[in-house]
Amino acid sequence: MEVSPKMAILGMMGELGDVSQEEHRKIIALLREVRFDEVWLVGSEFQKALDSQFSANGQAPFRIFANVDKVKAAISQNQPTGRYILIKGSNSTKLYELPALL
Repeated sequence: MEVSPKMAILGMMGELGDVSQEEHRKIIALLREVRFDEVWLVGSEFQKALDSQFSANGQAPFRIFANVDKVKAAISQNQPTGRYILIKGSNSTKLYELPALL
């Protein structure tokens, strides 16, 4: 997206099985390349991928949330405003609940 500021809220892909950690690492690497201003990652698979290969060392502003309820709490405390927001995730992460809050 050629807009600014841009934010992504991405939920883990729960259906990947044995390749899950590798595919989540690829998503994280891609996110670092496309340079979102803010990235929220939802689910344990993203946490595992970050723990195994990456660290949030200032290259990209990643926040990790255990589930959609934690994201909702973060939104209620400090609602993101003035951003173009991409929301994407498997139905199991329930990110479809977020647009009404933004």
